[in-house]
Amino acid sequence: MAWIPGALSSQWLYARNFFIGIAVSPMAVSIGYMIGTLYTGVWFLGAVIAYVLIIPAGPALGLFSSVDAAVNFKNTAGIGLMVGTGVGTLIAFMIGSIKKRKQSRAAENAHADFAATPAAAKRERIWTVIAVAIAFVFSIVSGLGVLPSILMMIGVLAASAMSAIITGQTGINPMEIFAIIVLLAVRVFVDVDVVGSFFIAAAVAVACGYAGDLLNDYKTGAMLKTNPKAQLISQIAGGIVGAVIATLAMFAVIGQFGGVGPGLDLPAGQAFAVSQMVGGIGEPLVFWVALGIGVLLNLLKVPSMTLGIGMYLPFELSAIVFLGGLVRLISDRFFPKAVGSGSIVASGTLGGEGITGVAIAIIKMIAGA
Repeated sequence: MAWIPGALSSQWLYARNFFIGIAVSPMAVSIGYMIGTLYTGVWFLGAVIAYVLIIPAGPALGLFSSVDAAVNFKNTAGIGLMVGTGVGTLIAFMIGSIKKRKQSRAAENAHADFAATPAAAKRERIWTVIAVAIAFVFSIVSGLGVLPSILMMIGVLAASAMSAIITGQTGINPMEIFAIIVLLAVRVFVDVDVVGSFFIAAAVAVACGYAGDLLNDYKTGAMLKTNPKAQLISQIAGGIVGAVIATLAMFAVIGQFGGVGPGLDLPAGQAFAVSQMVGGIGEPLVFWVALGIGVLLNLLKVPSMTLGIGMYLPFELSAIVFLGGLVRLISDRFFPKAVGSGSIVASGTLGGEGITGVAIAIIKMIAGA
């Protein structure tokens, strides 16, 4: 299917620093349909600000020394907005937790029947100590120092707990934000090299992702009266298998489609944000100002995460996602009863293109090897 272009764009516009076009991706249309008109609209607004205003007009007006400087500015600002959104989510969560402390205590008393017996609690503590010891040994064997390992595990403990609660209450799991926060906190106390920094960020992000998924599933299981032990066993099996499959798939995709970052085939906004924290921010002032704006917008209930994503990701991808949002707008307005069917179709398209892309990458990787 090489005759199908990856994106439709104009060389005439590109030559004038208008790096705009539209990608050819049913998956992106499905994403836009599923997240809705509001979020795709804000997403597209970020793309317009970055690719129609900052990059073309900035150098022309003398605000930036070059197009590359303008691109670096919009990438840093976009990442700052995304990180600020995560920080704002944490702040809102902590404020809400303080306000609901009395209600939480009452709820705990009301569910005292579910408390573990002393023997069960003792077994849980023993298994917890064993798991922590194994994780600590693995961290040392992997090349991380003793003090960084201890600090990382303390950070994982705090971050995974908050991640689980936030995911259950909001449906959002800002795992990469927790990774950045813990990484910065560890660096305050001890110097960590690049490899160690990535190790810490990966450990925190994976732990937060797993904790959020596990506790969210437990919440659903409690509603459906599902056996929690059966859920735990399935989660452990899925986590082990998923870790192996996801790792192989990631290397296959990167090997097939190239590097990760802005302007490449795999933009990966969240991963690139973490890498910026590891390697150093090109525009620290821009980043911190954008982070503050992201916090403020998030507290004001403005979807600043999608605004930052729009500024960071290629315009072509933002445009096709916005098209999906427009399809959702038309569907909601003229065919309201078809929304459920549309979501099913979007989910199928999303999964189908994703599976196809990974399968092609794995086949080519094996054939190339």
